[in-house]
Amino acid sequence: MRRYIKGEREKAGVRGLLRRGSFAAIRWVMVLMLAVAAAAAAAAAGNSPSAASAEAAAAPPDKVLSVVQSRPDIAVEVNGRKLALSPPPLLADNRLLIPLRAVGEAMGGRFTWNAEMRTVEIEQAGSAIRLWPDVAYISVDNRMRPIDTPPILRDDRLFVPLRLLCETFGDDVIWDGPAQTARITLKGTVADAGMAYSQSQDLAVFGLRLGDGLERARFLLGEPRRIDPGEYGFNWWVYNSDPARLVMVGIGEGRVRALFTAAQAVTVGGVAMDAPRTAIEARYPLKATVKAQIPEGEVEFRLSDQDLKERPLWTDGEKAVIFYLDSAREGRLAGILLIESDLLKAETQYSYQAKVKPGMTPLRAKTPGGEELQKLTRGYERQVLDLTNAIRLSRKSGTLLWDEDMVEMARSHCRDMADNRFFSHDSPTKGSYDQRVTRSGVPYRIAGENLARGHVDAIQAAYSWLNSPEHRENLLSNEFRALGAGVEFGRDESGRTARYYAQEFVTRK
Repeated sequence: MRRYIKGEREKAGVRGLLRRGSFAAIRWVMVLMLAVAAAAAAAAAGNSPSAASAEAAAAPPDKVLSVVQSRPDIAVEVNGRKLALSPPPLLADNRLLIPLRAVGEAMGGRFTWNAEMRTVEIEQAGSAIRLWPDVAYISVDNRMRPIDTPPILRDDRLFVPLRLLCETFGDDVIWDGPAQTARITLKGTVADAGMAYSQSQDLAVFGLRLGDGLERARFLLGEPRRIDPGEYGFNWWVYNSDPARLVMVGIGEGRVRALFTAAQAVTVGGVAMDAPRTAIEARYPLKATVKAQIPEGEVEFRLSDQDLKERPLWTDGEKAVIFYLDSAREGRLAGILLIESDLLKAETQYSYQAKVKPGMTPLRAKTPGGEELQKLTRGYERQVLDLTNAIRLSRKSGTLLWDEDMVEMARSHCRDMADNRFFSHDSPTKGSYDQRVTRSGVPYRIAGENLARGHVDAIQAAYSWLNSPEHRENLLSNEFRALGAGVEFGRDESGRTARYYAQEFVTRK
């Protein structure tokens, strides 16, 4: 019987509701204003006003549909994948209307609801589209044109004619009568959506981008295997059915706010997984000082030499990318995180200095307590296993099983370190590692432990182990068959808030 004891390493370290109201007059004024604006634009260009604009100025503002039925028996498919629609489609005057957000997001559109003007604004392939409840006109790039069936507002959801949406987006739709199914085929940049999507010059993970909605995530990736609570403005949707294609989607405020993947053979932002650092630097300048705009002002992130070596940061102002590198393998890309820039200040991923506007303070993450904190740490523990297996597969090691006995050992040691404010394999109250693993009662042939403290989440902890030679040996060893993970929040020796992480590896007798 033998064991590994490795050294420890420390790192300091909109959806608005659509509400019905009596705004017909406002809507009509808005339609007239748009029509006038479109006519003025045409006149300025030397053209006569469009027929659609002229008709808009003479048409009644509202059109009441006489027969409206809920049709849960009707299905909608996008690129062969059936959408889970709630609420179901409507049939109005023999026209099929579908919930705009659910289907539109799956088709790649992005939506904004202007509550004051009761307007839905859609961004799609560079076009600006506007719709209004009960108004039989649509605006495309400020040009008005009539539509035969207006959108309907029901139970705070906007329903729009399916064919109108497809025609506007330039996609094909076929009605399958016997199957009672509308089949949509996407064109253009989203035609290859789905898990088969592997090459992207855009900052996207399997076609999913920051800012995309919930239904877009469901369409591209399906339902997550697990949803873990988060503390930085989003919850993690975890897709781990194939550890070699691990994807984690940060969902907050009804949209994608973060995206992480360690998937093999994927390209994100023009950089392939396992690409050397030089390939990353050819596309993204990696600097020690990175500035980004935040709602409160400006923040300047300051990366240490270790940060630059293991997890450099790039941002275009609103979107940020953290490249998790394997320093033992020429700094090859081992994982990638896309995240909204303003969330980095809450996570304190890096040292930073903020220049805030008068009277404003940068938002910091608030650690939950009680049952919510337990749910948070349990999520981090499961993510440690997901990340460990993804890293092991990328380095040709086998996956590990979840071992509840070792989980309890890991949690117990993390609680001990947090309560007694120490950081070591040997406990002042429970003895050495040998004594602890023996006391666990697990009949082991070989066992090992990795510890970490101070990392903001499981992702950062996992890649810190990969980049530490002693921890890496445990992390990638093919002698282990199972793993238990523990995470605990507490204080360090100086009284500062600290997070403790433990991996307990084992091969039983």
